[in-house]
Amino acid sequence: MENYLEEGILSIVPVYTATERALITTLKGEHHEGRTVPWLVEKLATYYSININELRRFYGNILSIKKHVTLPINDDLILVPIKTRAAIAQGETTIGYFSLLQVDDVEAYQADDEPYLSVINFKNGSMLYTLNTVETLRDKIRQGDQVRRHLLKRRSKGITNKGLTIEDIILPHCECLLLDLFMELFHLNKD
Repeated sequence: MENYLEEGILSIVPVYTATERALITTLKGEHHEGRTVPWLVEKLATYYSININELRRFYGNILSIKKHVTLPINDDLILVPIKTRAAIAQGETTIGYFSLLQVDDVEAYQADDEPYLSVINFKNGSMLYTLNTVETLRDKIRQGDQVRRHLLKRRSKGITNKGLTIEDIILPHCECLLLDLFMELFHLNKD
């Protein structure tokens, strides 16, 4: 995961071949994965010590949706869900994610020979074809912007619990070895 994050994730989408389950596109190229999109997203969250289920519930409540919730992994990686393929077999993942901050624009897909409805154009010139309409993509981007604003607003409030300070320490009134050690450790006076 760390390598993908360092390269700058553009998208994580499902693919199904004999050996692959996902394709991760970064600013430096494509990486084929044998693990599924849900597994990879879970590992990204774990990398940042995020409870993915709570994250989905929390932002699902903010967006008033239950499925396909935008996931703010960090300030620079807001994963927006999109449909990128049709399921061939029952249980296959059809939902992938793109990085909100890497998007340049979205447009309708023009070819008649493919099932795609829209294209996400990334700032680096890469493209991602989706089964979502342009209107749905724009709505997803608006949701992503809302999630990012909320995340940044929460972060700007600062830390609510700064921990124990020396002023908070109340020393017992006794003469013992532990008191002496404690005072020495924290450079306190008996006064």
